[in-house]
Amino acid sequence: DGHYAWYRGVIAPVRSRQGRPGVLGVLRGIDREQLRARSALRISEGVLDTVLERIGDEVLLVDDHGTVLQANGSAAAAARSTQADLLGRPITSVYPGGVTAEAFLDLLAELWASGERGTYAHETEGRSWHVDVVPIRADGDGPPRF
Repeated sequence: DGHYAWYRGVIAPVRSRQGRPGVLGVLRGIDREQLRARSALRISEGVLDTVLERIGDEVLLVDDHGTVLQANGSAAAAARSTQADLLGRPITSVYPGGVTAEAFLDLLAELWASGERGTYAHETEGRSWHVDVVPIRADGDGPPRF
């Protein structure tokens, strides 16, 4: 009908029992809507990454257990770490001197239940940390994000 179709293919060289070379391949059709959705997701993630990097404030995205899912460069610099090293770490281990795990996780649970934003204050090594915590409910009914 004149339209283009996208396929994902995998090929591998093979030899017959008689030793003749050949090729074995598998083609799998790619759904156009799925292709569009993946493209839109890549663009959206790129925009989010750009915005997070240009914000002067430290930004960490954590799950309901306080595990770091995403961090911007400012947060990594303040933690004397790299963004990659922060991923998967408990928020309570991110900043010098740490934060009180139980108090912070209690605050996360309280804010998630209420849907309100809140502030966590912590002082260590002569430095004060004031963390604004904003619960964000993402589409898909997944775990909460702060």
